[in-house]
Amino acid sequence: MAIIDEKRGRRIAHQVYGLPVKGTAGLLVEAQRRNLLSDLRSTLSDLKRAGYYLSDAVIEGACKAAESR
Repeated sequence: MAIIDEKRGRRIAHQVYGLPVKGTAGLLVEAQRRNLLSDLRSTLSDLKRAGYYLSDAVIEGACKAAESR
């Protein structure tokens, strides 16, 4: 698996090389699902405040994904 945040990089890794890809938000969703992270929303918000680009839609989608399963 490749962990890539750049949209173009994820697309190329997946389409050209057939690699399963995951970004930081997806990685944190997995951590939340495995009870390795206590508060996904807070962690993503902290990253955003620190200057890491995360849209509100990505944060909402990640939180919903962590709840489903």
